[in-house]
Amino acid sequence: MNTIKKFKGTTLPRLKNSILPLLVFFTINMQAQEPNTNTTVIETQADIDWKALEDAMTYLGSAEEAQRAREGGVLEIRRYEDGFLRKRARLAAAFWNNYPQDERRDRALGLFFNAYAEPYFVPKTIPDSLVQLLASIPPKDFKRFLRLLPVDTVAWEQWRKTGDAMAESVLASNTSLKRKEGAEFQLISREFRQALRLYSPLEKEKLEADYWNRFDQQYWQHIRLRLEHHANKYASMEIVSDRVQNILTLLKNFSPVAADAYWKYFFEITSSDHPQADQKGIKVLHKVAAENVEAIETLKGVDYTKPLEMAFTAMDGTKVDLAKMRGKVVLIDFWATYCAPCIKEMPHVRSLYDKYRNQGFEVIGIAADNDAAKDRIEGILKKTGANWPQRLDQGSDASVSLHALYGITSLPTVWLLNKEGIIVDRDARGERLEPLIRKYLELEEK
Repeated sequence: MNTIKKFKGTTLPRLKNSILPLLVFFTINMQAQEPNTNTTVIETQADIDWKALEDAMTYLGSAEEAQRAREGGVLEIRRYEDGFLRKRARLAAAFWNNYPQDERRDRALGLFFNAYAEPYFVPKTIPDSLVQLLASIPPKDFKRFLRLLPVDTVAWEQWRKTGDAMAESVLASNTSLKRKEGAEFQLISREFRQALRLYSPLEKEKLEADYWNRFDQQYWQHIRLRLEHHANKYASMEIVSDRVQNILTLLKNFSPVAADAYWKYFFEITSSDHPQADQKGIKVLHKVAAENVEAIETLKGVDYTKPLEMAFTAMDGTKVDLAKMRGKVVLIDFWATYCAPCIKEMPHVRSLYDKYRNQGFEVIGIAADNDAAKDRIEGILKKTGANWPQRLDQGSDASVSLHALYGITSLPTVWLLNKEGIIVDRDARGERLEPLIRKYLELEEK
């Protein structure tokens, strides 16, 4: 998987039912970074414009402005956020167009296609009757609010044309295959997110499951076709497997049936009969698809009421076997180098690891990365103080991805196992973690 840019915290919390917090894990070609503390003097107009773009990507107004938006209700919050999103897209496109020779141009392209620069396109004027109707919708019916909220189609179409032109200029140039692949995948990821915005507000009745299963596979078919075309076009590049993994992992959060069906499809078409079966990208994609198909079948028979079985060799050579850790409380941290919240949590876990290790608390990490990320992982572990065993989940030594095997489709995911090795919590992080550790270590209350 690719990395994403790490953004500072915002002053306005996202709505609980918004899909944007999830989509932030699906922005591509952006390196996870610490906030910029460089005090170099700005000398050129390009520097000034770049700083304005970076500032726009992290700024959501003053606390007073945010509070006024909240007081105005859901519609005003949506408009408030939309203003920042439109500004980010506008500044990114302007930098791309104004500075064709600047080395930061590709980063501007990535920012334009970033989920946190993708506007909602709320119209400037909405009929009073519709405003009143939107205001009457209770928070629990947020999906209905999204279905009723109109879209400024003129601005939306112009935004799409702008993105198309930016990506197409890369594809039409004499640049490297790597840059072309990245630009073309920006278009696929945009189409996926746009489809997801239309899909997520749908209401599904359990009694209609058969209908919705058929609907989902048909609805997402265009994304599957684009992924297949992408894999064939860039068959020599290993990264195509990551691209498919990125999309289908996120899709599984919304439509497990479609995601599972597409994994089986990619497994079948990338077999030895594939015209480019000898190409590295197709080979790796076949391996990843095989892992996911195996996981799909395995998960059907997993009994989470029984002790979890897991054994592997960590990056440092340590042998890890949960069966030999019975009698201890074990935290399993599923994370990745592109997951900023995962990394942010590590110092907190380290403090609790130091505090309770001698009383029977253990931690193991499962990083959803491949061999190319080893140096970055080691840097993260050193910086955060995470000194527990780590598995490189897509490394050359891994026969199967544990993220895929156990259906880990969103990060952070943190499991806590009791002394019998049974999963007792699937979100053991933040302020909740220490009370859980004490509970299952059977320590006296403070």
